[in-house]
Parts: sequence; C-alpha cells; structure tokens
Amino acid sequence: MSRNALWIIPAVVALMFAAGNVSAGNIDIVNPGFDNVPILNGDIYSDISSGANWAEIPGWEILGVRGGGIHMYTGLMRVSHYFPLVGASATDQAAYTDGGTFRQILSTDLAANTEYTLSVMVGLADSADRWYDNRLELYAGGELLLSVPMVRPAAGYFTLSTLTYTTGADVADGQALEIRLVGDGWGSAQGRVAFDDVSLTAVAIPEPATMCLLALGGLAVIRRRR
Repeated sequence: MSRNALWIIPAVVALMFAAGNVSAGNIDIVNPGFDNVPILNGDIYSDISSGANWAEIPGWEILGVRGGGIHMYTGLMRVSHYFPLVGASATDQAAYTDGGTFRQILSTDLAANTEYTLSVMVGLADSADRWYDNRLELYAGGELLLSVPMVRPAAGYFTLSTLTYTTGADVADGQALEIRLVGDGWGSAQGRVAFDDVSLTAVAIPEPATMCLLALGGLAVIRRRR
C-alpha cells in the first residue's frame, strides 16, 4: 500500500464519523429552569392549589395524576430553603410537586433517524424520606414514546436523570414532541420532588445503508491508489 493510501484511511474514518453526527443540537424548551416568574421576596414557595402568590409558569402545563385533579403543593420553590446543603442557584428557584405532572408540548416535530436525550436535574427535599414512581417521559403526537424512572437523589440534593430514545427511518410527519416530568408523591411532603434545568438534545444518525456506501467508497479509493 502506498503512502498516499495510508493518508486516505483516516480521512475515510473521519468522514464516516462526521456522517454519524450530521446534525446535533438543543431543542428549544420554554422556561427550562422555571425562572421566568419570580417567587415574591420573602416567600419560600408559590403554590397552585392555595393560590399563594401564584402565577402560571410560562411554557408549562400542570396535570394531575390522581383522579384527574391537580394535587396540592405543586408550583415553584426556593432552592436555598428546601435544599440548604445545595444553597442558592443563580435564580434560587425550581419547580416542585407532591404528585403532579409538568408538561410542555414543543414546537419541534419528531424526526427520523434521530437520537433524543431528555435530561432534568431532580431534587429530593431535605425533609423528604420517601421516593415514589417519579418518571421522565417523552411523547410525540400525543403518544408515549418512552417512560423511565427518575434517579433518586439523596435527601437535600439534586441529581441528573436522563432518557434516551432513538427513532427509525419510518416516522410520520407532524408529530410534535412533548416532555413530561411526572411526580408521583401521592400528595405527601415526605415525597416532594423538585425539577430544574430541563434540556432535550437531538443527534441525527445516518441509515446503515449510508454508512455502508461511505465505507465502500473509501475502500474503492484506496484500491485505486495502490
């Protein structure tokens, strides 16, 4: 094999790697850190059930998970109060629930041959000592794609929970992506969970046939160079 051919091999490998990551980026989420509506000075939470200094959270809809109603104690909390070991974040607030679901329908549709990664920082209040079936869910066109249990953090701390879902080549058009953060605390403060820093990324993945064509093309070039 000539020296010129040796230079072609890494070039073909680089091309195949690049093809495997044709398009990657963050999908827009409205108010991913639950910061757009500030909690009033002096308050430690805003609660949708009692109307305590409540304003709707931009971008998010709150659903009940028990009997179709909205659970008590679902809203915004001051991180520094409920997570004193963590301290204040940049805005010192996160969403929380004792048993409700935060939902957002996105302006981006489901795409074929794409790997999606949904992430959220999940916190368990320092006074909580129970963990229920809290889940991270991805939908498209109103249909559930995948539901995974969230990672349980130590009481008083946040930890990262992620969901990864990969589509195939056959995807119908016009299916809007939807994310859900499901709290399953049965209305118990001992199971209160917090959500912060939600993100959704998408990475396009080429079909196997595309990868094979790239590999065969590279080999053909090498043979001609011999």
